This record gives sequence, C-alpha cells and structure tokens, in this order.
Amino acid sequence: MISTLDDKCLTRVAFSEDLGSSRRPFYRGPWQFVSIAVLENKIAFGMDSGLAKGGIGIYHPDEDKWEFIF
Repeated sequence: MISTLDDKCLTRVAFSEDLGSSRRPFYRGPWQFVSIAVLENKIAFGMDSGLAKGGIGIYHPDEDKWEFIF
C-alpha cells in the first residue's frame, strides 16, 4: 500500500505488490487517511477532514467498494 499527499492536498492511496514499481490506485480525494489495519479482505483507515471530524473508511478491494462509519 502506498499513500501520498499531493501539492493540492489530495490524498492518493494505491496497492502495489512490487514495492511501488507498479500500482493500482483506489482512492484520490480530500479525506486524510491513516491506515489502521490491513486485513486479508479489507483495509481499515482512520480518517479526518473538514467535512467529518473523525470516522473509519473501510475499503473492500475484491469489490472495489468503500464503507464509511462516522
């Protein structure tokens, strides 16, 4: 997993199975994510932004689907 903060304050998160030589992006947006747990079938992120002052974002890679709890 790779996470970067762009100059325009957009966070980008991607999968990489070869230490960054290739990657598959799965999030680009304003929410600031911090990885909490990488599990077998999902990745849980703690999050914060001007829109929500805390919550959890859960990404399901097999379904390419997000779930949010605020």
